Amino acid sequence: MTIEEAREEVRRIQEASGDAEIAHEMEDDLRHRVLAVIASGQCSDPAGLAAMALTTSSIKFNRWGA
Repeated sequence: MTIEEAREEVRRIQEASGDAEIAHEMEDDLRHRVLAVIASGQCSDPAGLAAMALTTSSIKFNRWGA
């Protein structure tokens, strides 16, 4: 996954923010995949990719946890 691909995913999460359940699922999925790519050692800019994934925190939608 590249930073550009992650940026596109963040954009899609923003678009989905009207449906908090979908947006939250997408956010969790993105962060999981980013961690997996970084852990595999197949990321040329782990800090940049992680930072991009964390930008979803500023997207306004309800997040629930059990």
